[in-house]
Amino acid sequence: MANESTKGSGWITYSGIMLIIAGAVSIVDAIWAFRYDDTIVELVIFEENLAAWGWIWLIVGVVLIAAGFGVMQKASWARWTGIVAAGFAVVSNLSWAQVQPQQGLIGALLAVLVIYGLAVYAKE
Repeated sequence: MANESTKGSGWITYSGIMLIIAGAVSIVDAIWAFRYDDTIVELVIFEENLAAWGWIWLIVGVVLIAAGFGVMQKASWARWTGIVAAGFAVVSNLSWAQVQPQQGLIGALLAVLVIYGLAVYAKE
């Protein structure tokens, strides 16, 4: 039987790595937004200002990467940041489920597993 120090360490590692990956993807999104800032985008959500969205995604990416490393160090702030971020990811992925069902459901499942790992095993 696993002792208390190793119990759930796989879940904590999984959650931390997923947060780091999500942060890296957000930074890639930010770089894309900065690169195509002068391009006309016909989506209402961007409001013709991709640079603003680029800064938002850059900040989100840095916070997620910091939270991922913080989760692996068992920082309480990182645990709660990860739970909130994964909660937003569940809602975001499920909103895409009608357009891309497999991607939306798999993304939501991965985010739920992050919440599980952080809620159950990342306690002090």
